[in-house]
Amino acid sequence: MTRLIYAMHHAPASKREGQIVGSRTDLPLSTYGVKTARRMATWLRDGMELGTLPLFRRVITSPLLRAQQTAVVLGQECGLEITIDERLSAQDFGALDGMTFDEIRANPELRGNLWEAIPLELRQQHTPPGAESNGAFVERIILAKATMEQTGAEGLHILHGTVIDALIAIVQQRPLHEIEGKNRAYEGRLLAFVADRYFAVADSLAPVSHIPHIDSATAEAREELISRYVGNCDCPDERIHLRKLIAHFDRADEGGIE
Repeated sequence: MTRLIYAMHHAPASKREGQIVGSRTDLPLSTYGVKTARRMATWLRDGMELGTLPLFRRVITSPLLRAQQTAVVLGQECGLEITIDERLSAQDFGALDGMTFDEIRANPELRGNLWEAIPLELRQQHTPPGAESNGAFVERIILAKATMEQTGAEGLHILHGTVIDALIAIVQQRPLHEIEGKNRAYEGRLLAFVADRYFAVADSLAPVSHIPHIDSATAEAREELISRYVGNCDCPDERIHLRKLIAHFDRADEGGIE
């Protein structure tokens, strides 16, 4: 029997815009991230009580702080056991971890590690100093995937964007560099992975449900509402998060989120 993998992205950590954050930069949730985690927990609890979401029994999380903190909020609110799986850590970017793209471009010794400088056929195995190549990282997640599938509807996985990208690459049988950052699950959206596809479960507005009038807006008006909210927002972490939503809101991809 084919089993689903259920996953959510961890709540936002405090980071600089354009910063590359992998396993070495073990950031905690920001103040905004804690609020987001609580919204995620309320949405999850209500969905399980109403029967619109699976009745999860436990949360399986990466060992990194931002994921563990998200899992603790969900576990406490929803009465779920928490399990840590070391294999679900974010990709290790080595010397690039914690830097912004602009900082890397300005560094003569590191700028050659950005995709813009690497031919397509070399990207899978390219390894920045001290880092984990895309190929090695995907192999790690392939090994973890078998265990993830065994939990089925009982387990909710709290993952990093890089791990979600790897799962997408695996089910779609595509190289990771074609996926990275282009079709992410954002905080508050629940994803299900099965066989050769993945899809969003339940409320697609969960990540932006706190924005006034967003629930009754037409699809065309939502981007404007988010943009207006960002313009008046005085929280840097929330601005970074919502700008990503503006860029990717309801992005359609092959077999992806609809």
